[in-house]
Amino acid sequence: MDAIERSAIMPGVYLTTVVTDRFKSSCLSINLLQRLDSKTASAAACVGPILRRGTRQYPDMESYAAALDTLYGAQVITTVRKKGEVQCVGLVADFVDGRYTPDGDRQLAQVLDLLCNTLLNPPTENGQFINAYFESERDNLVDRIASQINEKSSYALQSMIAHMCSGEAYGIDRLGDRDHAEALTNKALTAFWRQLLETSTIEIFYCGSSPREALAALLKNALHNLPRGVLTVTGTQLVPQARKPRTIEERLDVSQAKLALGFRTGCNASSPHYPAALMASMVFGGALTSKLFVNVREKLSLCYYASSRVDKWKGLMFVQSGIETAQYKRALDEILFQLEQCATGQITQQEHEAAYNTVASLYKAINDSPSELEDFSLGQAVAGLSGDADEIIAQCRGVTRAQIAEAARAMDLDTIYLLRGLED
Repeated sequence: MDAIERSAIMPGVYLTTVVTDRFKSSCLSINLLQRLDSKTASAAACVGPILRRGTRQYPDMESYAAALDTLYGAQVITTVRKKGEVQCVGLVADFVDGRYTPDGDRQLAQVLDLLCNTLLNPPTENGQFINAYFESERDNLVDRIASQINEKSSYALQSMIAHMCSGEAYGIDRLGDRDHAEALTNKALTAFWRQLLETSTIEIFYCGSSPREALAALLKNALHNLPRGVLTVTGTQLVPQARKPRTIEERLDVSQAKLALGFRTGCNASSPHYPAALMASMVFGGALTSKLFVNVREKLSLCYYASSRVDKWKGLMFVQSGIETAQYKRALDEILFQLEQCATGQITQQEHEAAYNTVASLYKAINDSPSELEDFSLGQAVAGLSGDADEIIAQCRGVTRAQIAEAARAMDLDTIYLLRGLED
């Protein structure tokens, strides 16, 4: 794998590079990191789309799109990601690597200049965002939040997390909530954008063939007017043990019930026990050979799907399943029984090998895409880690079945959430 290098280039500004000639396209992103907060989450989710409407030089979407066309069809998208209890507001550019353009390294300089101006120099009126842009993007955000209920599986998971982590920042959705979104004003959002620039830790990522030193010099010049104040301290609280398990039921007009379970694993990605927890989740429900898939779905036909995954920042494991409401008790009991099987060491060599192969396949795929490398590197930075995907694969290769069983025993059930039909 190509080396991943991360270091500070300015106060509170970090540059991560993957210098490689393996890809025809390059990726450049700027992410502003803040603590997840219910009062500001919706504002953070709204900032990126407004910034993407243009710059002072290209003050509308038509002229902005034309500028991207001159950069050989470069694309700039906005992201708002939740990494543990950190909200990451990002601008991500995808563009043809300089090796394939007549402009060579000037291509990177031009994309970087556009991206930094998008962040720092939006078009304004009366000292605020252009009001028509603000109203449009606020309404879009309200619609996005309202439409989340239409995707029942993800809605059930987020609802379970909100109950499980009530009182913790992790319980807040990455888009915030409808009430705060509807209450946004242009004045408040403009002020929040300026505060975001001053107080955020900034993570910049680049994957492409240009030298790191040249990119760092370009960035320092492009960001020389970046306002810097007292930086917000970010991090994620690890709750090692669950409270007494709670059961939450909600009724909606659904034909298929959704069952979501939340467990405290007792460790996060910085813990030496994390590779075992990751492998335990894979054996339990993370692969097509997992106990949930083979037993609960295939052999017993108790669900339409069942899977598990871990959140490496918060130290949680989630189980998601689609079931018939009449099968709820049987499905729940069998899911917990399969976790108990893991905890008591009832893990075959085949299950162990298949879990490792799944982990290896997933993490190897990260190295095959600039966008996947970007997301992985941001997650590592948020977690305070420096290892690459190959290091995680190597760590999981050394995990024994006994260690998997130990990790499964540490998984503490916190919340059971059932989304059932109105007539069930």
